[in-house]
Amino acid sequence: MGAHEQMYLVLNRYNNVVGTTTISNVSKETGLSYTTIRGLISRNQHFYNDCMLIEYEDENEIVSNRVLFYTNSKGDKYYLYKDCSVKKVSKNGDSKPITPFKHRNAWE
Repeated sequence: MGAHEQMYLVLNRYNNVVGTTTISNVSKETGLSYTTIRGLISRNQHFYNDCMLIEYEDENEIVSNRVLFYTNSKGDKYYLYKDCSVKKVSKNGDSKPITPFKHRNAWE
């Protein structure tokens, strides 16, 4: 693994963090190309050992209470907490827990 390679949290279907990995590691294990993997990550699809990958900045953040993993165009931020819960914090500071749900036989 290169020193500057992006790290990803590995989340199972219940939003539990089961480890960390890199795209090169996933590519070696699955045989998928970098572009295919990035596409699956951007669509939040479960593909890697039936898990999804979430980008994060710093491995030390995993020790802290929460990890910012997504900010939308409206300024809403999505955090993964140490207890494996996910919360949306809107631009005005309101916090709302996010839970996975099944839509058309797929977890979202």
